[in-house]
Amino acid sequence: MYLGHVQKKKTPVEPIATPFPEVHAYVLQKLEGRRDCIGECGSYLKVFQSALHYYLNRRIKAKQKKRLFEQSAIFHWVYIFLLSCKTIFKNRQLVQENVIIDPGRFLENGESIFFSKIIKQLGKDKVQLLVRRPSNPDLYFAPLAQGEERKALPFGKVFKQWRDLRKVYQNARKSGRWNDEELHYLDSSLHSYLLRYMSCMGSYTTKKVRRVFFTVHYINEGFIAAMRDMGIKTIEVQHGLISEADLYYTYSEAYRPWIENAFFPNYLLMYGNLWYERLKKGIEWKDGQLVVMGDYTYLFQSAQKSEQKDNLILMCAQKFLSDQYLAWIPKIQAQLKNHPDWKMVVKLHPYEPAADVPKYKALANDQTEIVQTGSLHDWFSHAQIQLSIYSTTFYDSIGYGVENFALQNTGIYDAYVQEMLDAKVAVGIEETEDPIAVFLSKRSLGKLIQNREEVYGNWDAEKFNDYLKSGKW
Repeated sequence: MYLGHVQKKKTPVEPIATPFPEVHAYVLQKLEGRRDCIGECGSYLKVFQSALHYYLNRRIKAKQKKRLFEQSAIFHWVYIFLLSCKTIFKNRQLVQENVIIDPGRFLENGESIFFSKIIKQLGKDKVQLLVRRPSNPDLYFAPLAQGEERKALPFGKVFKQWRDLRKVYQNARKSGRWNDEELHYLDSSLHSYLLRYMSCMGSYTTKKVRRVFFTVHYINEGFIAAMRDMGIKTIEVQHGLISEADLYYTYSEAYRPWIENAFFPNYLLMYGNLWYERLKKGIEWKDGQLVVMGDYTYLFQSAQKSEQKDNLILMCAQKFLSDQYLAWIPKIQAQLKNHPDWKMVVKLHPYEPAADVPKYKALANDQTEIVQTGSLHDWFSHAQIQLSIYSTTFYDSIGYGVENFALQNTGIYDAYVQEMLDAKVAVGIEETEDPIAVFLSKRSLGKLIQNREEVYGNWDAEKFNDYLKSGKW
């Protein structure tokens, strides 16, 4: 029995980063020649992927203590029955025609960075806005956990879903291909899927909610499955960089045996044609699911750009990549001493892990400023150089006269970096190179794309309304 088992304290295992090509190869090896991830309710390909990805990267926070799928069916069912009973008297609050799940980024005036333009078209009185990262409660209806608080009892569709998850778990277990630690991660991933499914089935009012807009379809399979079973349309909006190197976009032909009936949204809205052409290379999207809708964000509010460029390097760091950036920054600082009229701003990701922020701030000096807020529009208007490993900000800076340099030979992220270079949004730079000397050498001259509209087209409110009126959504 795993429940109630007292484990000895173990030395904490540091997370690692496994290159995505290696993760893909590992997943395909586990699934090869078998249909273990396919059940009666659909293909749980992405759930299996995430479990193996967490295992390879030692993401122990994704591994739950209770291994419920190792328990008897009766024990497991009673557990989720009692769990749902605790929420049975919660109000079923989601009753508007449109529900929006916001990642939680708002402007000071209360505008949602990702969804305000969409809310305007839908009508504010027809929207309930949930947020993943609560901030000012005046800006939204409820935090996601509260909005999806009521869990459906394990009967009917929930019972069928639970039984199906147990089946695919047992298939993986009996295959002999999964070690005990991998099964532990799979158990946890399937449990998370089931909890979200139950929460959605218990919290959304199917006769009133017609569509849900959200960001990021991966790790949201339980939500997508519930929406499908309730007849509610799911519409993902692009939230940033979409890469062919990702785990959950542009699936190769090798995934064909498991892709049918996997849990993807009904539609994916994109900023521009560049992303559309990229996503079309995957086998997971059907005709009509990919829709270019233009830039629906408020990331760039003004077309006015400063004519005055400063001797400024902008480094946009990525969350969870602190080891790479913290090693690179001191090397740049050493080069900056040779250019006393230059400065560097290191802009941290808005959701940089709290534990890493002080490590960055400790590197601040007279020529280096560490910030976590501020307008990208303003930084791009003044910066001459942008440094990063890989980032959406390489695309964001197109049209601002910024020269982008991507760090090469990281090992782990080489596939992402190569895509930046192939897309002509950045040129390569080595960790030991002086970025100012590289800039003055005109290495990027004529090599970077300038047409911003291909990447970020104009927001097409009329097209959005046409989709609403057509009944497709």
